[in-house]
Amino acid sequence: MARVSDDARQMLEGSYVYWMALDDTVQRGDLGVVGSVWDCEAGERYVHFANWEGTMPERQLNMCNFQKGTLVHLSKEGLHSAVGEVVLWDEGKLVVDVLGEKVKVPPTHLIRCDFQKHSTVHVLSKPEASDKVYQIGEGLYSLAGGLRDGKLILNTNDGYDFFDPEQLALAKIQRGDYVIAPNGQTGWARGIDADRLHFSVQFEGFAEASFAPSELRRSPLQKDTLVTWTLHYEDVPKGTVGEVQTLNMKDGRMRVRFPKGTWNFRVSQLRPLRFQPGDYVQWKKHDEDIPEGDIGEVVRLKENGKIYIQWPKCLCSFWPSSLKLLPATGSGPLGLCG
Repeated sequence: MARVSDDARQMLEGSYVYWMALDDTVQRGDLGVVGSVWDCEAGERYVHFANWEGTMPERQLNMCNFQKGTLVHLSKEGLHSAVGEVVLWDEGKLVVDVLGEKVKVPPTHLIRCDFQKHSTVHVLSKPEASDKVYQIGEGLYSLAGGLRDGKLILNTNDGYDFFDPEQLALAKIQRGDYVIAPNGQTGWARGIDADRLHFSVQFEGFAEASFAPSELRRSPLQKDTLVTWTLHYEDVPKGTVGEVQTLNMKDGRMRVRFPKGTWNFRVSQLRPLRFQPGDYVQWKKHDEDIPEGDIGEVVRLKENGKIYIQWPKCLCSFWPSSLKLLPATGSGPLGLCG
């Protein structure tokens, strides 16, 4: 399941977030909505919760995997097979529009649909399905952005068509992904070639080419990927963890934020960290707040190069070397809203 980035820069006005600290007024895991960010100090957000509102540190907030416009399934009899859309935050719960009915539920009663607006998909019933890609809601400005009557809408070039989720397969590569072409060059899947239903990929120097899905590999380096540099120097010591910001199309290098600055690096000189946001880890030590055997979820990179980990009882930061990756990876916060 796709995961919403916990990068604080994504916590804009109207974003749904949940509280990760311990407080008598706001319970850990309570869902709130971010208010105006213009009057906040750096590193803070003003958040409205069901029973309190005020300013709090952004480091103690996580993004909810259900935002306004997210397509979801409901764990409610008679509705679980239909696709609904999150339309509103209401006093700590979410209002979902499904089959024309507005249903108010806690986030724990929702499952994020594998298919979202603008997801790239294959249509299983079509010939050569694996070599053609379509985009949910593409060009559908008047058709609810890709959803109607609980079904997903595609523009298949033969006109608009309606599909149940089980009739589609999510493509391994999504629009906006960084991809590796047959010649080994890294590029950006900027869109879909409407004539061939292939990916349009942009490369260094803004050159473009069209590829069938089977010709491309998804790069292990994506936006927000935690990485280390294979070389080192004074400002980026050996083993320092950074975060990918973007692929610079001018020179084909990855722009990476490290604790002491942000620079462009050759793709071949970067390695993904062994765990990424959303993965489950354990601490090699233990204490009263993190007992032996507790499982935490990787949240985001801290400014000093440590990693924020969400534990059942606390949110703390650790050096990567003090953590071990669990074989099962995460798809959402442990025991909290998605």
